[in-house]
Amino acid sequence: GINAEYMGLLAYGFANIMGALTHSVPVFASMVRTPIYQMAGARTSFSVGFTACFIILSVYLLPGIVSRIPLCVIAMNIIFSISKIVEIKAPLLYLQNFKKDFSFFVLAFVSTTFFGIQNGLLICLAAVSYTHLTLPTIYSV
Repeated sequence: GINAEYMGLLAYGFANIMGALTHSVPVFASMVRTPIYQMAGARTSFSVGFTACFIILSVYLLPGIVSRIPLCVIAMNIIFSISKIVEIKAPLLYLQNFKKDFSFFVLAFVSTTFFGIQNGLLICLAAVSYTHLTLPTIYSV
């Protein structure tokens, strides 16, 4: 069977394929919510449904209040949520042991910061592809 860790990725991939056929919005953004649900202690998929209902009710019942929330408060909530997911030590490990991978990390970070997510990742993907096609690969045991 399929490893349980990859079931979510398989579901996202299938949903995006079906979405492409029906011209809907990609669902990749929900991958960030899964670790947040796990950190909050969610155990079942009911929590996703509960959150969706809560968001729908908030949008329909509280538009006056929600529209007055400053963007800096919304940004603070996003930064706080993501700070629990991001591993700060990983780039330092790459810097010490995998210099080429660290340079790709820096390129991806800088290009997505200045050119947006799609363009930044395309720039990084092009750089990685070019590097792997032009430089010889050295395998170590």
